[in-house]
Amino acid sequence: DRIIQAEQAGGGKVMVGMTHRFYPEIVEAKKAVEEGVIGRPFMAVDHISIPKSDFKPWMFDPVLAGGGVFLENAIHSVDRLRWIFSDEVREVYAACGSTAPEAETEDHGIAILRFAGGATASLVQVAHPSLLECVLEIWGEKGSIRVMTWQGLEIRLDQSTRSIRTRKEGTGLWDGIEEGVYDEDNHFLRFAEHKAVPLVDAESAREDLRVI
Repeated sequence: DRIIQAEQAGGGKVMVGMTHRFYPEIVEAKKAVEEGVIGRPFMAVDHISIPKSDFKPWMFDPVLAGGGVFLENAIHSVDRLRWIFSDEVREVYAACGSTAPEAETEDHGIAILRFAGGATASLVQVAHPSLLECVLEIWGEKGSIRVMTWQGLEIRLDQSTRSIRTRKEGTGLWDGIEEGVYDEDNHFLRFAEHKAVPLVDAESAREDLRVI
């Protein structure tokens, strides 16, 4: 809230880093939903698994980090679902825990979101011993979309499946992540030069945080 107040008082504009909006497979999924390719979306499952080795000790300190895997990763699930659905979350049900007795924040959890338009979404978040995976599935009245983040997506209609590869052959998952960060940085530079409207403004990011 203080950041937004300072933004308004200073007459400037804030951009918040929500990298998933810059991944081409997420952009394609949003486009397919907006064009009605799968009909009205009514359900989604968003699963993010990140290796525990990528989490620094401070990320499990509630004072320094504010939360565990939900604040670190689920906030991206919330943001990309809100963006793809063009809708807001009205109800949240969740359960989380930790596999490490000494941890003070969660390293796994499940949440159910209900959107204003009636769609529901399940978020599955985990700090896995070794697995890096980020998969989003969206079901609509005419078909479904399966997004393999950092790789591509599949659009399934009736008995047919259309695969769209959004990365070059041989691109690794970490390379895919870095490409999105690079595109986000370029967008920020254009925004800073007053040549672009921020794709994620402070108000939208605050709504993501409110849901988490």
